[in-house]
Amino acid sequence: LAINKPSGLQVLPGGSFQQRTVFTQLCWRTYGPFSTLPEKYSEQKQHSVPVHRLGRGTS
Repeated sequence: LAINKPSGLQVLPGGSFQQRTVFTQLCWRTYGPFSTLPEKYSEQKQHSVPVHRLGRGTS
C-alpha cells in the first residue's frame, strides 16, 4: 500500500500524536474505531506493518 500523505501528518504514534497518525487511521479503518493493534494482532493472520516511513515534516 502506498500513501500520498500530506506534510505535517505523522506516520506512527508517538508523543502527543496518538490518534492523528497514518498508522492509527489505517488500524481504525481495518479493525474498527478506537481499536488497538495488539488486541487484534493475535486474531489476524495478516496485519499492517510499516516498512518505510516519512517523517511528519516530509511530504
